[in-house]
Amino acid sequence: MQLHGCDKFDSDGSGYLDRGELKDALTSMGMEPLEDEEIDDMFSMADSDADGKLSIDEFVRVLTMDLEDMIDQSTGY
Repeated sequence: MQLHGCDKFDSDGSGYLDRGELKDALTSMGMEPLEDEEIDDMFSMADSDADGKLSIDEFVRVLTMDLEDMIDQSTGY
């Protein structure tokens, strides 16, 4: 599913978010700027179909991720 309703974050008009657009979106929403490695980890966890882009469903997953869940997923616990 493409990013309808989140067009302001989709700077290239592809209908999806790439890593740079995700970083910009989170920062514009008031999140403290993240390091590229943190964005990569978050992106990889949310990109459930591993297509290298985030759909609206995957983007919502990023927005609702709990920090502990992210740590658990990245460490395998």
